[in-house]
Amino acid sequence: MVASMKQPSDDPSLPAAATPTGRARVTPARRRRQALIWLVGLVVTGVMLGLGLWQMQTFRTQGQDAMRARMTQAAVPLDSVLQVGEIPKDGYGRPVTTTGRYLPEQQVLVPEPDAPGRFRVVTALRLADGTVLPVVRGVIEGTDAPPPPAGEVTQTGLLLPTEAEPESPAPAGQLGTVRLQRLAQLWPDQLMPGFLSLDDAGATAQGMTAAQVDVPSAAGQARNNGYALQWWIFAAAAVAATIKLSRDAGRGTSLISGDEVDEAGDNPVEKSGADVDERTGDGAREATAEGADDASIPALTRGNTPDAGPSGSPRELGTTDR
Repeated sequence: MVASMKQPSDDPSLPAAATPTGRARVTPARRRRQALIWLVGLVVTGVMLGLGLWQMQTFRTQGQDAMRARMTQAAVPLDSVLQVGEIPKDGYGRPVTTTGRYLPEQQVLVPEPDAPGRFRVVTALRLADGTVLPVVRGVIEGTDAPPPPAGEVTQTGLLLPTEAEPESPAPAGQLGTVRLQRLAQLWPDQLMPGFLSLDDAGATAQGMTAAQVDVPSAAGQARNNGYALQWWIFAAAAVAATIKLSRDAGRGTSLISGDEVDEAGDNPVEKSGADVDERTGDGAREATAEGADDASIPALTRGNTPDAGPSGSPRELGTTDR
């Protein structure tokens, strides 16, 4: 017995054969669409990343310029921008002037981080209401600080917020940074929520050089950083969308895949398995219906027909010829 081999048909109306792996065939047209999707996606992602970086850099530059401009403004009275127990909204980073008496016994040295052997001299200045304002009087070489001026003095400088916690502990009589929380543990009087760094004239008058001041960050930094983060979230979403659209285009399921209207001719329309099953099922149902009709007609074959009577009609059961 010779088994007949069924050759695949070249009829384009028949469904395309499935690949051995069960995956949709990736045609050149689909690959071109995938490449175009990735090109557009990478361009959009790069633009959004650049906008995020630009947002952060622009804010920092503008903030530093604004703070430098603030530092050159005319000095205002301290009590107009700073109150005990309150964080100033618009006081840090601007020149202020105040009057008080130095407390020589309440003084610490703060080493300069980038200049070994140099120290900032921080001395308590008692104000008229009894509170204490830490004052960076200047920078010295070594540990022998000149004494502060006696009596009531008026001092001018930049009002600054507390500094960060030092990375390593400092020797006795020193602090790693001008940390107000640390000073509150050393000095018994109530501290103002900030400290004063004397300007060039004030430091020179006391035999020292003015300390270098770090420009404090401007208000709104968190908001602008949030804008930059927004752009980076959009960039991540663009990458995810690019991957999704590329996969859909490769499978021919994307809205922009164009499998139904491929004019190039190299990406033919492929019928899905559901279409094949539906067509096969219709034929099976028709065949079943025809078989049912045939079965309803009694089969009359030789050898199983009832005996005919004398008149040629079928003989009834239970009767005999006479």
